Amino acid sequence: MNSSSGDSTSADILKWLKKQPIWIQHAADKLISTGQWLQEDVSQLADYALDEARKDLAVSAPALSEGIFGAADSGDFRLNSIGEMLGINALNPTTPLDFGDQNMAVVYGANGAGKSGYVRLLKQVTGSRTAGQLLENVFDVK
Repeated sequence: MNSSSGDSTSADILKWLKKQPIWIQHAADKLISTGQWLQEDVSQLADYALDEARKDLAVSAPALSEGIFGAADSGDFRLNSIGEMLGINALNPTTPLDFGDQNMAVVYGANGAGKSGYVRLLKQVTGSRTAGQLLENVFDVK
């Protein structure tokens, strides 16, 4: 990305965002417009993601405009935790995966604890080319 100008950075991010899956575009639009995701938003986004994976998504991409980031897009963004998910891989945490408020977090645990599932989820959300496939947990899907 070009970091010489805030406007070109916003344009670069918008261009990148428009190449992402539709459910991610909706997630970004909701977060930017309201500043938060409520539980029902997360449930709806999960439905969008599953429908898009099945090639059965009935909604189109949101209208993301050049001014979506506004004048104050220089703030920091921090992911503090991931929790309350159901039906993604075998993840069903009883407590959120907490990253804390420092600049680095180490996630460790026994084999089969879900570390790779969380990494796969983060890679999907960020649009990584090597994200791997998110699979439904057939025992938890409604």
